[in-house]
Amino acid sequence: MGQAVKPIKIVVTGAFNTGKTQFIHTITEIEPVTTEAELQQPAERAVKARTTVALDFGLVRVNGTPVRLFGTPGQTRFDFMWEALAPGMDGYIVLVDSAHTDAAQETQPILAAFRRLGRKAPYLVVITKTDQPMSRPLDALIKALKLPAGVPVLTCNARDKREVRAALQEVVRYVGGAA
Repeated sequence: MGQAVKPIKIVVTGAFNTGKTQFIHTITEIEPVTTEAELQQPAERAVKARTTVALDFGLVRVNGTPVRLFGTPGQTRFDFMWEALAPGMDGYIVLVDSAHTDAAQETQPILAAFRRLGRKAPYLVVITKTDQPMSRPLDALIKALKLPAGVPVLTCNARDKREVRAALQEVVRYVGGAA
């Protein structure tokens, strides 16, 4: 009998409306767990009707490694969930919306929080919505994020299963969970 492969825990985080829920829904092999509620703020409702208030959860195998995906809420008013989901994570993915004018500014508090919460946990940045007409040039967005040297940056359409799988393969490789 073969030895069971230890699952890895990846937290998918990012600011409001970056595609975290979609990313997990696109790739999960189980019925995803979601905790969405209707938005109350008029400015947020203009963007979308519902948002994650606790977590999203999905499970997928990447190169034979079971990967448990935990999606966080994007609004800082739910940052207590970041603290609840971070313990035990093997790595994390930070999604950034290239079509949002203040993407880098809104991502900074999340990067800072997860660097603190994750201590030495490896992470990568995934830039979404690059196909949108208002998307920013990647070089300018990456520079504005002020990432430490060596942090991998990928682009990904959160609705494209092939692209989401490629991002997950990279994070699994990066955290050392699979070759």
